[in-house]
Amino acid sequence: MTAVFGCPVHADTLVKANNADGLNLPSSWTTAVVPGSNDTVRWDSTVTAARTVSLGGNQSWRGLDIVDPGGSVTFSTGSLLTLGSGGISTSPNFAITLNNAVALGEAQTWKVAANSLIPAGGVNTGGFALTLDGAGTKQFKKDITGGGSILIKGGTTRFSSASTAGVSAVTANPGTTLAYDTSTGSGVRAGNVTLNGATLTVGGLSSADTIESNSGVLSIGPGRSTVTISPNAAKNSRLSSTAFARQAGGIALLRGTNLGTGALAPALVNSSNIVFETPPPLVGAGGEGTTTLGILVGAYGDISNGGNGTGLLTHTPSHGIRLLDSSTEYLPSIADGQTQHDNVLLTNSSGALLTSTVNTSTAINTLSFRVSTTAGSGLTVSGTGTLKVASGVILGHQSFATSTAADSMILSGVTLDLNGREGVILFNTTNTGSGGLGGGPLAIESKITNDGGNGVTFCGSGLVKLFGTIPNDYTGPTTLLGGNLHLAKSGIPAIPGNLIIYNGSVINASNQVPDTADIIIHGGNLAQKSSLNSGSGASETFRDLFM
Repeated sequence: MTAVFGCPVHADTLVKANNADGLNLPSSWTTAVVPGSNDTVRWDSTVTAARTVSLGGNQSWRGLDIVDPGGSVTFSTGSLLTLGSGGISTSPNFAITLNNAVALGEAQTWKVAANSLIPAGGVNTGGFALTLDGAGTKQFKKDITGGGSILIKGGTTRFSSASTAGVSAVTANPGTTLAYDTSTGSGVRAGNVTLNGATLTVGGLSSADTIESNSGVLSIGPGRSTVTISPNAAKNSRLSSTAFARQAGGIALLRGTNLGTGALAPALVNSSNIVFETPPPLVGAGGEGTTTLGILVGAYGDISNGGNGTGLLTHTPSHGIRLLDSSTEYLPSIADGQTQHDNVLLTNSSGALLTSTVNTSTAINTLSFRVSTTAGSGLTVSGTGTLKVASGVILGHQSFATSTAADSMILSGVTLDLNGREGVILFNTTNTGSGGLGGGPLAIESKITNDGGNGVTFCGSGLVKLFGTIPNDYTGPTTLLGGNLHLAKSGIPAIPGNLIIYNGSVINASNQVPDTADIIIHGGNLAQKSSLNSGSGASETFRDLFM
């Protein structure tokens, strides 16, 4: 029998000396040892000034750790740096610039705590997963090649100039930003892109129309994600993807200057377009009503690059994503007993309450409320009948600075039938009171039913309220992605199952969650209050809390 004893692999943290010597030289290191593939290289306060250094030949390190040196760190062009599982970690308040090419030897994380990391010489992932973390900016100024995947966990990631991750799958997690900068007018920026409560921004040129492309699918995961197109005033900017996909509990706010108001060719000056090569699935097209144009479920949009979502969206080959025309593509009222699956937009700027009555079985495709111009212009849909919203989508929007209870948008008494679909309740209310509360909310006193187990997702800004004494019996979860959700039923739970919060605030009066339900908090907060303005006097019993 022979015993074999392995020697441990030598691995050290080697500290950069206070000079600008080439990194392949012993004099560049405090221990006079040139780092190898098992070593982590560290810049710390030993380096007292900004330094520009050369690799001096191809290098392979386990990781690069830059902590509190006396100035910026710049690697010169030339040679290749291969990094192992240690990746990159930086914390100084100035830029770190890598003008050399970088290759990944293993899956790794680059954590940029502050300021920016600029890989300006190109990155080859080698098919490995690259995770980008930390609040700082990661700015790629040349191509990201090699396939693999990119996960954005923190801060802002910029694909700038000629940079592209065209063969990489990119996922952006909640609160992060992926920015497509441009100087060329066109480029394939990424492969499949998944936004999980993240932001994707696209800029534009003054000298040429801009077409930024994803070579794969744009997917919307759980959370509210925003895609913003900001063209230069002289030209058009466009984002193109092969297809669109959405998970339940995910909402997309698609917005841009004059989004979809101009056709793709010739492009309209100072305009933007979002285009899918394979038209996305639309709900409502081909129905028997007079305004049955299909809508993109789980999305709303705006023709301003800073807007909060004023209308529902469709997609056409000539314009890409665009808002439904409020004059021609909605019905202006609900006819009691109608069976056509129309898109309905109820508007009021009269200064007096307007009421629609539903006492019999009535079917529409979508329901939108719009209160504007004059205070006291509330809207109510009431009655004893069933209102089937075939797409499951409701949008409530107020377009003036503040509102009162007289500006509320209310569903009262009627049974709200979701047609076996996920309920998607979008809202933008401009309320009075602290924290965006009070004022005139989107208020649902009706029974919500027939969700097919898909649940009801609330998303927006301002306030939406579930109140009254009629129990809801939809069977899926209640999900909040943004804004304030006030649960205020009297004597019964406001929701029938689990409560999931990704963003925003749930204001919970007593006993609004079933005792058998879970509360799952990914982000945002849960406030236990007896009323909007009270900080005490409420209690709740539920099964489990996950955070």
